[in-house]
Amino acid sequence: MSLGVGVIGDIYKLEERGTSIGIFSSAALIGLAISPFLGGAASQYWSWRNLHYSLAAWGLLEMLLIKLSLPETSHPGSMGIEKVKSRRRFHIPWVNPLSSLWLLRSPNLCAITFASSFVILTDYALLVPLSYTIGVRYGITNAAVIGACFLPNGLGNFSGSIGLTLNLLCLYTNGMGVALALNPIRAYNVDVMHSRSAEITAAYTAVRSLILSAVTALIIPSIERIGVGWTFNIAAILALVGQGMIFLTIRYGDRMRAIVDVGFSTIDSN
Repeated sequence: MSLGVGVIGDIYKLEERGTSIGIFSSAALIGLAISPFLGGAASQYWSWRNLHYSLAAWGLLEMLLIKLSLPETSHPGSMGIEKVKSRRRFHIPWVNPLSSLWLLRSPNLCAITFASSFVILTDYALLVPLSYTIGVRYGITNAAVIGACFLPNGLGNFSGSIGLTLNLLCLYTNGMGVALALNPIRAYNVDVMHSRSAEITAAYTAVRSLILSAVTALIIPSIERIGVGWTFNIAAILALVGQGMIFLTIRYGDRMRAIVDVGFSTIDSN
């Protein structure tokens, strides 16, 4: 994701970047939309071990395709790497994978990162316990059918009885709301950190993944301890907190950027 957003930042103009990132994000989320159904069908009718073997093979194939077919998209001279001369024929550069996280010391970048995490948290709160909520309520035990219930969140297709349809419609609505919030945040990251768009996207994705991994581990225990209603209420409150962070960034973004300058882009450099 970080590499893809960085490429878009390199090749698209400022006024075209938001639309391009939206298309890229939507295409990337197609996998998240259909993977629960495919994974459920595979575990039900095939083998979860074979499923993981196939995922590993597909990931390796993607890495090779990116390595072989994706050219460097940064503009010549913009990275400064052309000036570096190695005395050795073979040189292995040292790369610190955590250095991009230092960008989040900027209040506005930190705020929208947590806002994004809190917004998408609602998706996880709804989808992770699906077999414990919709599955139990409607007596669905087939893993493939449970996986199909994830589809409305990503694709907006729903069918079934009236009660089940209402639940799937709500999943679709929540998925649409999350997408409407995340795409502008991704575009904002690239716009304010154009020269380091891949780095800020990597930091943003890393922090969000850490938060969501903790949330995923806590959802089922929370439902068992305080119930479905209170668990969803907490998720909704955190989403509202994230919305507040976005509003604060819109209103006071210039002041927040002035607190810590991490090399923000200007109109001329964008």
